[in-house]
Amino acid sequence: MSKVQANEERSNQNSKQEQPQTSAQASVGTTGMSTAEPKPIGDAFDDLERLRLPQDFANTGGVRRKIVAAAVRKPLKQEFIRVHPENQLTAAVLNVQGEREGTYLVDPDVLEYAMEDFTPTLLVQAISRQGANFLWPLRLPKEDRADLWAESAMEGARNARERWTRIRANMAEGCYRVEEAVVALSDPEWPAESFKSLVRIAFKDRYIDSEDHPVLKMLRGEL
Repeated sequence: MSKVQANEERSNQNSKQEQPQTSAQASVGTTGMSTAEPKPIGDAFDDLERLRLPQDFANTGGVRRKIVAAAVRKPLKQEFIRVHPENQLTAAVLNVQGEREGTYLVDPDVLEYAMEDFTPTLLVQAISRQGANFLWPLRLPKEDRADLWAESAMEGARNARERWTRIRANMAEGCYRVEEAVVALSDPEWPAESFKSLVRIAFKDRYIDSEDHPVLKMLRGEL
């Protein structure tokens, strides 16, 4: 190698050593690990609407709630409810106290065996703000005299078809007080199961279809 070529080689090596590091090279320490600044965790909270849980969150995972039990009851005094605008059934209901306590549905074919004990009832499908589905048994008002308890309950059910409603007993006036939610609330999400299925679930163990049913035997003093 000539003297001129040797000088040029030394000049190129010195130039490479003096070149500034790139940003990628600068972020690597002597151990070879990256020292880049992490993304601030606070960035995830810049848009709180993105973190808001939707009202139908139960459906976001591809899961559908299945009704396996349904109560037959009046609305609780502290809960707001809605009543389905169509699902209802006028039926004979027997309220039993004691050992076999509960609300029973009486088949029309055996109604003659419970004439003195059954109650003409309007069963309506209701749902609470917490999503509890139940059957609300509304006693039909008596036609021969004033029946403020039954009439005011019916009025409450009619109101609950369109608005979130709370029903409370007003003992001083002998009727129910009907109250509406003061804030705008979204409409209820009714279950996929049919009203027929709901009635079947609610009365699966409390359906009187024979004169030999234990409840009728109890009423006759045979048990």
